[in-house]
Amino acid sequence: MAGMLTTVLGRLPLLPAGKTACCSIQRLDASIVLGVQQQRWKRIRQRKPRWMPIAPSKLFNIIEHKPADPDETKQLKRLYDLYRTEIKSLRHYFMKEHQLALEEADKFSAVSLEEVREHERLLEENEKENQASSPDERGEEQAGGREDG
Repeated sequence: MAGMLTTVLGRLPLLPAGKTACCSIQRLDASIVLGVQQQRWKRIRQRKPRWMPIAPSKLFNIIEHKPADPDETKQLKRLYDLYRTEIKSLRHYFMKEHQLALEEADKFSAVSLEEVREHERLLEENEKENQASSPDERGEEQAGGREDG
């Protein structure tokens, strides 16, 4: 792993250190590029285990929620309904577009299947024609060969 990191770090692009390009140039942080994060120094917030009960001081703590404004609720519901309607119409549009694309692909595949069938039929017809005319040609070749010999 360390060998791979050194080889990758050597190829990291050089980027400006600050917002301006004229500042000192430094290598891009490897953790950003590689998606690696060092866990040893990362600070983790300590929490109470799930199996422990609620603290006695918080036991009768009643959380009061802000009362919802009816006008704001009505406005949010209207906006959400508009959003849902637009998303639904977009879904239907893309579904129809996809169906049309599938139908066109089926048409092209049906045309190509018809062409393949027609080609096979023509090949069979050609073979029959060749077999029908081949005894005459063989007879002439054999007769011509016998006359020379």
